Amino acid sequence: MLEKHILNLIKKIKVNLKKDEFYVFFYSLFFHLSIFFSVNNKTLFLIFLLFFYIFYIKIKNVKLSLFILYVLFLPFIKGKNIKFTMIPFINFNGIYTPFDYDLLINFADLAIITLAYLIFRNFINNKKEKVTYSILTTNKKLLSFLIFFLLFVVSSIIFSPIKIVTLLASLKLIRIALGFIVTFIILKHKQTEKIILGTIYSSILFQGIWSSLQFFKNSPLGRPIEQMGGIFSSFGYRATEEISFYRSHGTFDHPNTLGVFLAVNTIFVIVQSIKNKNNHHKKIATKIVVIFGLAGLIFSGSRASWASVLIMLGILFIVNKKEFITKFKKNLLTIFFLIPMIPIIIFPRIAHLLKTFSSGGGFSYREYLTSKALTLIKLYPLGIGYTSFPLILYEKFNFSSFPAPVHNLFLEIAVETGIISLVFFILFLLENFKINHLELHKLKKNTFQFSLKYASFFTTLTFLFCSMFYPFFWSSNIFEYLWFYLAIMIY
Repeated sequence: MLEKHILNLIKKIKVNLKKDEFYVFFYSLFFHLSIFFSVNNKTLFLIFLLFFYIFYIKIKNVKLSLFILYVLFLPFIKGKNIKFTMIPFINFNGIYTPFDYDLLINFADLAIITLAYLIFRNFINNKKEKVTYSILTTNKKLLSFLIFFLLFVVSSIIFSPIKIVTLLASLKLIRIALGFIVTFIILKHKQTEKIILGTIYSSILFQGIWSSLQFFKNSPLGRPIEQMGGIFSSFGYRATEEISFYRSHGTFDHPNTLGVFLAVNTIFVIVQSIKNKNNHHKKIATKIVVIFGLAGLIFSGSRASWASVLIMLGILFIVNKKEFITKFKKNLLTIFFLIPMIPIIIFPRIAHLLKTFSSGGGFSYREYLTSKALTLIKLYPLGIGYTSFPLILYEKFNFSSFPAPVHNLFLEIAVETGIISLVFFILFLLENFKINHLELHKLKKNTFQFSLKYASFFTTLTFLFCSMFYPFFWSSNIFEYLWFYLAIMIY
């Protein structure tokens, strides 16, 4: 009997592998499995080449194969790392350590830059291709806001005390913006709409399982792919308010980054599944992905990410009450798996809020950074230089703790690159929302494209809510997801 079930399962997998969407999801899972065994950049490069070939033999499209690799490699902070010491020695709890800026060139960069080159070459040499990209010229206002925002970021080098770091960080931000434009163009291929879900599903599942294993082990898994971002991070991250409370960080540099990654992407999957009718196999895959996505989110201990998900689900309930209740009833088993975590993890972590608001807690730390950022904005309305805030904080205000960017994306932009830069960034966001609103009114509500654009709207709101509490302006591997979903909103 068991043998018969296994044979039927293999037969179904073979049939489904003929579909591009399932093929990409299936081999994306193998990609993540191979990542577990990677030991250095050489093995990662071999994985890059191997899976480029695997995706290409099925899709028969170089650009789409590269785009899949771009999405898959995006969460991994591994590659060529160039360190720039901003502050030579900081006394951090009796330990003297430098404060560095790390310029990372990773495999997502390799994929998107190669992809951008191919697109540009086709644009120059092939007149037919120009029809596909002409849509960019119809969004002149959007592109103008983006260009002016980037110009003010780059020009902040004039005021920066660390000009080489500001320059290189600005180039990295331009590369992120390039990812937005390339994603927008690639999504014009109808084939991309279907395969994009497979990469997102696989990435959520991988980070959810990895962070769950970390939580139950009560430490990192000890694999090279894990990013160790803090002084004591090799021992695992603990809640500031309670040292015994372990927080999973997946393969990211901090539990909060993992929390935002899973909050953003899991909301996308939930909303997209509500607005689109899925077949039986996809419904099962969606339930598994949501279970591990929410589990990993809970294990991260990121309260802002928890709150963002609850707020988005609340808004979703208000605007899609009938569809939400129907899906809720059908997914009671999924919710049942998460109930035991409420008294074990969620209640204790929420209880930490009492300590957060005490002197030396997380709130007072954020409040101090915010007050100094506002002071600097008044003194230097044109900015102090991209990436310069921690250095200015340390030198100008004799900051006694480990320096960090202000924990608010909009304040980060204003204090480092100026108020005018922030205005253009906000105008860029508003123009994206405007285009998304107009596009949704044009599309039929039961189409797959509608579900992607609708879901990306909620996803972008989730990210922006989280960005009010965390510093993302430098964090390319997580900040890039804002641009990724903005592109899906308007393609």
